[in-house]
Amino acid sequence: MPLFEFDLTKLEEVAPWGTPPNQTLHWFGLTDGVYHLDVKGKQLFRYSAEIIAHWQKQDPQAANTPFVNYQVVRLWEDLFDLLADVLEPIPDALFQFIETPDSQKSFENKIQTLIGDDESDERIELYFEACEWIRLRQLDSMHLVEGPRIWMFRHKDEIIIRWDHQERRIDGIQPWAEIKGEEKYSVAVFIAEVISFHERLMNAMEARVDCVVRGNSIPDVSIDLVALANEHRERKGWLVRALNRPPKKLDPDRVLSAIAELERSRHTN
Repeated sequence: MPLFEFDLTKLEEVAPWGTPPNQTLHWFGLTDGVYHLDVKGKQLFRYSAEIIAHWQKQDPQAANTPFVNYQVVRLWEDLFDLLADVLEPIPDALFQFIETPDSQKSFENKIQTLIGDDESDERIELYFEACEWIRLRQLDSMHLVEGPRIWMFRHKDEIIIRWDHQERRIDGIQPWAEIKGEEKYSVAVFIAEVISFHERLMNAMEARVDCVVRGNSIPDVSIDLVALANEHRERKGWLVRALNRPPKKLDPDRVLSAIAELERSRHTN
């Protein structure tokens, strides 16, 4: 099973954007589907049985899939946004703070206690310096209600995928099937999985774009065929750019200095 798994919605079932008679679709919208991560058998972005049962009590037609139903390209974009930083090794001086899920949680809690609601610009800058390196390695899930918290980061020659959704709740119910854990991949295997995801999505969308351009488009929906074909060609080049983009410089001395200054200034205030 691939690490990044997805299925596109059947073309005739893709919901257009807008309201009749002004409905449109574009490349992003045509990637509608379901997706999840299969992390050595542990499925992330899979909803819990409890939340599915809760939703189906409200609407029997709801949640007809256990996985996130959204535009697949959103996962692809979010992965590529952080890929350069994921592949940049975390120095031992910083890795000690996140070596285990519990140590990461303790570190994040500690930094959070050092910053208040009404802080100077200087202390806010120190706060971001102290913890931005972790945020840069967290997969974005802001488009989802109580989205999962998933990090990907490299230490030496391993990529660690870690997740912790313990505090997530929808109507008081834990929404995710896998709540807390981590798995490790070699860097080479992880990169191969990223490439596989890109190629499978591009191939699926190549067939979809060809179908639409050849005239089998969705009735009564406006689609700019030239823009659609151009965007597909442009998207195919994103992998090379993502793999070659330089990461944000990670200076452990600056991070450690920011943490120390946060602690010092908090104690003197």
